[in-house]
Amino acid sequence: GADCVITTVGLTKTSATLDNYAIDYQGNLNLLNEAKAAGVKKFAYISVIKADKAPDVPMLHAKYLFEEELKKSGLNYVIFRPTGYFYDIVKVFRPMIEKGEVTLLGKKPVHANVISTEDFADFIVKHMCDENKMYDIGGKETYSYEEIANMCFEAAGKAPVIKRAPAFLFDVLAWVNKLKKNGKEAILKFSKWTLTEEMVGDTAYGEMSFKQYIKDSFKK
Repeated sequence: GADCVITTVGLTKTSATLDNYAIDYQGNLNLLNEAKAAGVKKFAYISVIKADKAPDVPMLHAKYLFEEELKKSGLNYVIFRPTGYFYDIVKVFRPMIEKGEVTLLGKKPVHANVISTEDFADFIVKHMCDENKMYDIGGKETYSYEEIANMCFEAAGKAPVIKRAPAFLFDVLAWVNKLKKNGKEAILKFSKWTLTEEMVGDTAYGEMSFKQYIKDSFKK
């Protein structure tokens, strides 16, 4: 039998038929119940930083609700809350860099110390047997989104053009897509959250450089 279950289950794409509560919460709860029934003693969950701070953002709130279920399950648990991943940030910025203009939300600088998936996987392996722990984990380098945009422009060999838009525009877009029932509302709420909140984990880990990753990504 298994000694430990590690779940990364979560809805990260648009769906008109499923929501985060069905996948991130109920899907993981089903796994937890099956693990308990099978006699598994250790359960590790990949969540998101600040999952407990956004009850109106389904992609975060559903994860927080499952965290609470896991804590009271009686199983030995570890909850990993990453800040975000190198490839996700570059994926967001690349289309804007290609167009020659980056739009950031709000007036104040927002920071993140995203982590490479390789370093995060290494951290999980080293800490998956810890007892009843929760880690807010990010990479070793912290940058503002403006700094990240400038690094992307430099790596792409383009002059930086950075504009700022009111954050409430995402609220309007989320409302419109809610009416359309196309499943995009949750993605828009999550995007607004990540682009306007400090996403810096107090556990800084890893050897890989995000700055170097950006340089390498735009060479391709």
